[in-house]
Amino acid sequence: MEEIVLRKMSKDEFENYFQNKIERFWDVLSKNIHEQGDEPSTKAHKQLKGLLPNGIETPNHHLFDIQRGEKVIGFVWLKIEEEKKSAFLYEIYIFEEYRGKALEQKQ
Repeated sequence: MEEIVLRKMSKDEFENYFQNKIERFWDVLSKNIHEQGDEPSTKAHKQLKGLLPNGIETPNHHLFDIQRGEKVIGFVWLKIEEEKKSAFLYEIYIFEEYRGKALEQKQ
């Protein structure tokens, strides 16, 4: 079985991730929020831009590609604040075609 690793995203990879995240978030909002105001796509973009105002350079935010061999199979987004000794996991996302495929790590 190929090794699974986390690899820090490049700026180009982040741009692709951010657009993908907006689309996925927009989909969730459009299905679950029935209130007046911004369109789901605008709301998704505003909320994510608020969380990552400097993109991949936003302090304390760490974005990784999940790789299995040479293939990117998903993403991880963490916020770590060492001075507060806290961490927040925003997302672990595995692409649908890799879900349920026993992606276990070798011991």
